[in-house]
Amino acid sequence: MGIPLYLAMTEAELCSCPHPPKETAYMACHFSLYSTGLSNLPESLPEGAMLILNDRIPMAGHDPDCILRQLSQLIEQEKISSLLLDFQRPENGEAADLIGRIIARRPCPVGVTAPYWQEGAALFLPPIPPGVSAEEYLMPKSGGELWLEAALQCQTVTVTPRGAIFEPPAPARDETGLLAEGLCRYTVAQEAESFRFRLFDTRETLCAKLEAAASLGVSKAIGLYQELQKPLC
Repeated sequence: MGIPLYLAMTEAELCSCPHPPKETAYMACHFSLYSTGLSNLPESLPEGAMLILNDRIPMAGHDPDCILRQLSQLIEQEKISSLLLDFQRPENGEAADLIGRIIARRPCPVGVTAPYWQEGAALFLPPIPPGVSAEEYLMPKSGGELWLEAALQCQTVTVTPRGAIFEPPAPARDETGLLAEGLCRYTVAQEAESFRFRLFDTRETLCAKLEAAASLGVSKAIGLYQELQKPLC
């Protein structure tokens, strides 16, 4: 595969795994509930691991200098290769300020989600939808470094005389179907007044998309260890 695939692990998964993957990402780090800094910092990580900081607890009243010290110490001590700021909550001024400070210091390569992206960071994108090619998804975002979430997803589309209904993507089941070259696999079922398509990625089609993504500005992919621990290709 053309780009490294970092496998995001919880604290429990990392502690119970005697041989962590070559590209490990630690995903349990978040802001403290009591505004005292960061919580769930790892005790140790494989050299070259990625650290993922999430905002499941919003940044509110936290001291950014304290957080910067914690991150800098951890990155240096554990030889962390990259930092992903996986912020999903609505815009938060404190979080945006912290991101700017982190990018200014540039302790290691930094990736940021679209709502919080700032110059100097890689743009972290959600997974490529099953029925969309890597080229179609990534070309409009070309021009800078991209990091990409990797996931096996399924989307159901119901086509009726009144139009198409797209259901939100969901985790893909382990199933077989026809191959739409360069996209995904699919099944189709005829119902009373509609056709129901299931578009889903398999390990094979996801691997192909990541291969294509490597030539379109994507330098890192990040997926869940529990989903992608077996080799894709």
